Amino acid sequence: MYKYGNKSSYDFDQGLRVLIRLDDTDDFFYNMPLEGAQLQFSDAYDFPDAPSGSFAMQIISPGVQMTVLVSASFTEASRDIEHVAVKLRQCLFYDESPYLPFYTHSDCLLKCRMSFLMDKCNCTPFNMPKMLNSTTCDMRDLPCLRRFQDIEAVPSELELEMVSGGIHCPMCYPTCSKTAYSYDFTNVQIYPDYLNAVPDEDRLDWL
Repeated sequence: MYKYGNKSSYDFDQGLRVLIRLDDTDDFFYNMPLEGAQLQFSDAYDFPDAPSGSFAMQIISPGVQMTVLVSASFTEASRDIEHVAVKLRQCLFYDESPYLPFYTHSDCLLKCRMSFLMDKCNCTPFNMPKMLNSTTCDMRDLPCLRRFQDIEAVPSELELEMVSGGIHCPMCYPTCSKTAYSYDFTNVQIYPDYLNAVPDEDRLDWL
């Protein structure tokens, strides 16, 4: 799109700015009617995983300047409630779960789902973290994964065994402290032919 290629810059006023040069031939979403770049968001403490709720995605269309305003809200329970039984308070602090060394609700659901797939298919998908003493699924495991990993269309006979539909994960309580992010997107059409014609001395430094 732009002869100057991909570039990025950061400052405290504007935040992170990225200029992406899209290559139409490098489109691995060939089976999806989408064109553009994929912008992904996840919490720094969570493995990015959409089904467990720690992942968001937005498509940036060609010839568009997208501005993203990220807002965060932090909720934290007092440590004074630690003496209350977990089943009563219905939450876990990051350091009190035997299931994970650093507990988050999203990662707990992910590990629970991985254990479920390991039990059903004897492997875990390549796009999930590596589990101890586990194998990564290959092409031979696709029929099993199609049956147990597709959480959008849940067969009635599997309804009680599916995550979000739902695998039984009694160890996965909400976290007692949580940062929730919200995103506000603004799209403005830009014109590559005009940008490429702007003299170097008139360009912004980061462009």
